[in-house]
Amino acid sequence: MERTPGGKHKTAARRYVLDIYLTPAQLESFYAGSVDQVSALDRSGRRLQFPLASLRPHVTHTGVRGTFELGADAQNRLLYLRRC
Repeated sequence: MERTPGGKHKTAARRYVLDIYLTPAQLESFYAGSVDQVSALDRSGRRLQFPLASLRPHVTHTGVRGTFELGADAQNRLLYLRRC
């Protein structure tokens, strides 16, 4: 669970598991300003779209690689994206 600005916890109504592999070259589009959204399939085949900026804490010199959990509220707004 994530904390709201008031200190209360947000509870995800939906959780998705994603395997994300983005190369540094793919991330260049983001830094150039031409891309701001990621479209990815979760492990059950559902297509999700979320802000590429939410991956920024996970960017390394090799890009973004790993398994992540995405939490969304009942209106499908992103609550968190964290490495599993």
